[in-house]
Amino acid sequence: MMADKLVTLEEAAQVMRCSYSKAAKIARAGTLPFIKLGANWVIAESALNRALGLAQGGDADDAKKSA
Repeated sequence: MMADKLVTLEEAAQVMRCSYSKAAKIARAGTLPFIKLGANWVIAESALNRALGLAQGGDADDAKKSA
């Protein structure tokens, strides 16, 4: 089994097309399964994609093209 890539809060904000501060609020609220890793918030790429309804390995631009 291959380990899932961890996405930083900054990267997740870009994928979610929101500000860093909005993504931080989402992380603190527990709305998405972010994990506090040291001083950083991270989320498994597959969990972020699942929550946003994206295909594995896709991004927001890919999702828009297929819509």
